[in-house]
Formats: sequence, structure tokens, C-alpha cells
Amino acid sequence: MKNINFHPLMIPGKNYILYFFSTVFFAIAFLYFISCTQSQPTQPPAAKDRITAWNEDIDYLSAQLTAKQINLFGLIPEATFNSKIKAIKDSVYNLQDYEIIIKLQ
Repeated sequence: MKNINFHPLMIPGKNYILYFFSTVFFAIAFLYFISCTQSQPTQPPAAKDRITAWNEDIDYLSAQLTAKQINLFGLIPEATFNSKIKAIKDSVYNLQDYEIIIKLQ
């Protein structure tokens, strides 16, 4: 029996360089395919959805403050409170989220 030295890139009866490059090509193609099928990052909500959500949150906050805060209108007149809430709701479109949060404090 002959002692045959076998190299991993050499396939008996085939051109080992062609085999090597075709294997590399398919490996790269496979990795590219896998990377393309990964989930894409979610898009931020549309501007209208953001504004609607903020207005609902501000309405909820206003309702909860008036219902649960003891002597709220002893600290600030009701008309002033309502005008400030309306001003924040009107400026939601022009403000970033962090600016709205700061205004609500």
C-alpha cells in the first residue's frame, strides 16, 4: 500500500486551487446571505403617531394630576395650569422628546 500525503486543499482527481476558491466564494456568499436576512432595525414612529402619543400622555398626566394631587389649584390657578398644558401640547410638534419631558417637570 502506498503512503499518500493528503493535503486538506487537495481533492484527488480535482484541481485543488479551483476547489479552494469555489469554497471561499460559497462561504462568502453564505455569510452575505445570512447578513442580509438579519432583522433590520425598527423605524422610529411616524411624526403623527409621536404627536398623538405625546398628546395622549399629556392628557393623562393632566387628568391624573387634577384627580389625585391634593390642593393642586391652591398651588397654581386652574386657568394657568390649563394654559401651560395647552402650550406644551401645541409645542409637541416642534420639540424633541427630552424637551417635552423637561417642560412637563
